[in-house]
Amino acid sequence: MVCCCDSINYILKSEEVQEVFRLVNNYLDPEGLLVMDFHPPVYYSERLKDRTIAEVREDVAMFWENEEAGDDIHRFYLTIFQEDEDGRYERFDEEHVQRGYTPEALKKFAEAAGLRDIRFYDGYTGQPAGKSSERILMTARECGKTAQTNEQ
Repeated sequence: MVCCCDSINYILKSEEVQEVFRLVNNYLDPEGLLVMDFHPPVYYSERLKDRTIAEVREDVAMFWENEEAGDDIHRFYLTIFQEDEDGRYERFDEEHVQRGYTPEALKKFAEAAGLRDIRFYDGYTGQPAGKSSERILMTARECGKTAQTNEQ
């Protein structure tokens, strides 16, 4: 099972994160593997903080304002100008809200849900995750189910 693009960071309540891991463990095949990425609190507090980011590409321009909202909650306000087929630009506005999770917190949730062999890697180097890792890759295995065979 793959969960990418910081999806878990969009789940803001601890009890809902716990439920996600319970469902993951339920739906994984016996000894199946979960692979997911996430941003820890350090990414939001040190990398983004209250910065505004602007990026201009050939057919799109993006302005990204960041705001710390407390309790490891972070808000992103995106304004995107996308070029249409006729050369005009259309504006899109989005607001994203995410929570930073530590590996320790996610490990606790995953273990409580029955997942085992939980590991964390730096998302950019593949080395074990450290205090300065801004993107972390987590793997965990289903534990407890037995594979059934079709033998008769």
